[in-house]
Amino acid sequence: MLMFAAGESSAWAAQEQSSATETLTVQPEAGRVLQRALKAMGGAEARARIDSTRATAKISVGQTSSSYEILTRRPGAFLVRQKIQGLGDMQIGCDGTTAWRSDPPDGRLTPMPLKQAAESLQSFDFQALLRDMDRRFPGATLGEPKEIEERLCDHVELTDGSNRISAYFDPDTGLLRAFDVKGQDSRPMLRRVTIESWSDPGTSEFRWARSLRIKQPGATLKAEYRSVTFNDVAESNFELPIGITPNPEPSPESVPASSEANTDGASDAEPAQP
Repeated sequence: MLMFAAGESSAWAAQEQSSATETLTVQPEAGRVLQRALKAMGGAEARARIDSTRATAKISVGQTSSSYEILTRRPGAFLVRQKIQGLGDMQIGCDGTTAWRSDPPDGRLTPMPLKQAAESLQSFDFQALLRDMDRRFPGATLGEPKEIEERLCDHVELTDGSNRISAYFDPDTGLLRAFDVKGQDSRPMLRRVTIESWSDPGTSEFRWARSLRIKQPGATLKAEYRSVTFNDVAESNFELPIGITPNPEPSPESVPASSEANTDGASDAEPAQP
């Protein structure tokens, strides 16, 4: 299983319990680093204009790979299509109130809980994590600079009360260069994600990570994004497939969080690691 973001799925319960008692703050020095990174990607105004995204990527481990396309549209609508080498096609979708999935080899459609669908979205939508790092982590402190592949980088410690990330930013460009996903005491390091290249300036209104390397226990994965585009996804992409019955109108607290609101993506529907 590949988890781009932070923590384990059980962290959600811990976050809900801790949020009521813990107040998290952003240290001014850390906030400046995060805002500089946002500006380097395109700025807060450009981010606010993003209503939908379309991304295509390939994930490989050694000689085995899978490819996927992810479409998102606010509020809460998304569609992930994944081709898993040697297994077949997988799809997860949500129209904002009703979620579904189909799995190889037969592609049988089944309904999916909204919370599980939202967690699945976060496991795929790495670009949203980069865009919204300043909003996803209400706790941020400045750490000592750290060398990342022979480059001394600005260092910010991020937390949402449960998940912890050490983020390293290029002091010249301001862009994120790498981050470490932290675990608990028994598993202090879950993975290191290194951004090897970003999209070229001026090719899109908002920059996106083009190539990254994920080093985690037992495997090193490569992710190559072929394209990321904005505001070109129609609402019709999220129509319920035949055989899936719409859910009743949910209460506000039951609607899945958008890809801009949370950090953890662990679920049984994450991109498969052979």
